[in-house]
This record gives sequence, C-alpha cells and structure tokens, in this order.
Amino acid sequence: MKLNPHKEELLTMNVFLAFLAILLLVSSILFETVVLNEQFNILPIVATTILISLFPLIKGSVVKKEVYKLIFVAGIATLLGNINSITPWIEVSMYNFYSIMYVLFFYCYLSSINITNKFLQGYIYIINFFLFFYFLLQNVEVIVNNFFFDALYIYVVYITLGIKLIVLFVSLLTFISLVLERLSLTKEQNIEIVNSNFNNEITSEPEISSNQAMEKDIIIAQRISLFFESDTAYLDIGFTLNHLCEALSINNPQIVSRVINKNLDTTFYKLVAKYRINYALTLLQSQENWTLDAISNSCGFKSINTFKKYFMDYVGSSPCVYRTNSI
Repeated sequence: MKLNPHKEELLTMNVFLAFLAILLLVSSILFETVVLNEQFNILPIVATTILISLFPLIKGSVVKKEVYKLIFVAGIATLLGNINSITPWIEVSMYNFYSIMYVLFFYCYLSSINITNKFLQGYIYIINFFLFFYFLLQNVEVIVNNFFFDALYIYVVYITLGIKLIVLFVSLLTFISLVLERLSLTKEQNIEIVNSNFNNEITSEPEISSNQAMEKDIIIAQRISLFFESDTAYLDIGFTLNHLCEALSINNPQIVSRVINKNLDTTFYKLVAKYRINYALTLLQSQENWTLDAISNSCGFKSINTFKKYFMDYVGSSPCVYRTNSI
C-alpha cells in the first residue's frame, strides 16, 4: 500500500527512533564490548541504522536493492569481525568493501531521498563525517599494529575510541531532540483538538427569530472572511480568537467561534492555518533562498512540524516538493 508523504515521514521518524533507541540501549548494556573494545567495529551498526530508517522514504526498486545489499554485507562484516580465527586483513577488507559501498550509495542516491526533518538530515551528515574518519583510522590502526609502532598504535586506538563516543553522544542528542519534538507536536495537536471540541459543543443562542439569526451569522461570516482577505494580523504567532473578536468589534468569542464552525464549516485554528498556508505558498515561490524555518516563522506557526502538517493537509505535498515543482 502506497503511503502519502506525510505518513512516510512519520513512519521514517518512528523507525529511526526505534532503531536509535536499540543502538543506544545495546551500547549502554554492552559498553565494554561495543565501545571500549578496540576490535569491535561500530561503523556497520550505525550505518545500517541510518539505512533502515531511510527505507520508508526510498523510491524505486533499484535503490531498495542497494540497501538490501548494504545490510547483507554489513551483517557479514559484523559476523566476521567477531570470529577470532579470521585473519585481520580479511576482516579489514570486508569493512573497507562495506564502507566504499556505503559512501557510493549516499553519493549516488541521497539526492533522490526527500529528507525534510532537520534532525534526521543533520544526523546523517554529521555521523557520516565521523564514520569516514573512523573508517580511515581502522586502516591506520591495522597498518601501525603490523609494523609494531606501539606508541602510535595506542594513540590511534584512543582516537578511535573517542570517535565511537562522539557518534553515540550525537546519537543520544538526536534521539532526545526528536522525542521532544514529537512530544511538542503531539501537545499542539491535542490543544487544537480540545479547542475544536469546545467550539463544537457551544450551543446556539436562544432564537428570537431564526431568519434574523441566520442573517446575522451570514454577516459575521462575511466580515470574518473579509478580515482574513484584507488584514495580515493572523500572521502573528500569538494571534488568537480574542484578537479576531477585537478586530470584528464582537465581545463574545463564542458567537465568532460558532459562526466559523457553522457558516464557514471549519474551526478557528484550521481557518487561520488555511490563510497562513496560502501566504506560505507565495513565499515558497518568491523567496527561493529562505529556509523552511524562516517561512514557517513568517507565517505565524509555532513550529516547523505544525507548518508541515497543515501544508500537507491543504496542499497535498510537503513544502520541499511544492517548492521544487514550482521552480
């Protein structure tokens, strides 16, 4: 079953968080074996975690086959690395083969994978940078060890250990950042749902004349639409229903909320989001150098994830895809 881009991104984040949690948990439990043991190569483990996490975003059978190959080679390399009878040169050659395949994969296919989450994107670039140096040090370590450069060998081992710790520390920071981001987004969504339910539960005023009440609501609805068409106050990040009531000179927020629900067939938050997204469309076309964070803030959204959620709901694609197609 084909998923829409929004669900693909959510699935990617869930898979990434799950595998990152497993990596951190195993590294903590087996700290002495995984981190402090200079013979244990962490490169294929971390690299495979990234590859599996990206799988929901990968399009095309060719790219997916390459991922399968990399995971298979990583498994063999890890297995050989834990067999004591294997010649070190065979082990290193296998790790080198995997590392080259991994680098070529990102060089050839990264541009075709649409990664919109800034934490995941930053994590991949930072970790790949350290994995590259880790790959070089593994080869240097074997060379100096075979030529009996004991003093230099110890330095290389300590540097390799340091890179392992940095990789795990960056993984931990990324994991915490993503969890906090998800909790923040969930909180905002829950607040919107509660406010929406509250607005829907508001009962109408006692009707003196149904026709008069309908005409009054229609006039208010027209004034609301006119406000959003002619005023940009809704772009302020702190814009609320009370601000709208002040602009309309209506003292009762319940009346305005009821009219939005009944006559405009939406909620206050969705109505504001609709006009903010319309404004975002113009920025994406006219401000090509602006980042998504800058556009999100300019449109009044509290977080880029809320911006992406509403953009997907109203436009049907992510901001990055829309910008690419409109250029």
